[in-house]
Amino acid sequence: YALFSVSCPISAPRTAFISAISNVGAMDMTSPVEEKAKLQGLPVSLDEALDCLEKDYAYLTEGGVFPEELLRNFIKSKRAESRQLAAIPHPAEFDKYYNL
Repeated sequence: YALFSVSCPISAPRTAFISAISNVGAMDMTSPVEEKAKLQGLPVSLDEALDCLEKDYAYLTEGGVFPEELLRNFIKSKRAESRQLAAIPHPAEFDKYYNL
């Protein structure tokens, strides 16, 4: 099986990209047309995207590409980030409600 591995954080981006592409080629992928037919729409927020990722990330763990623990920690981190951003008023809100 293929394993996505970047040995050094300063490795060339093309090396990481080539590794990722080879993993996709090694996986049993459905055709892009079939995948597109299943697509309902794109998430409109970070929280919605994280909900979708939580529901279906099995394809990311196939072949050991991403450990499940890494994905859970990523989701947890991004949820915390989303809560922080939600607590900050948007500039339009600030202008409309807090501008004296």
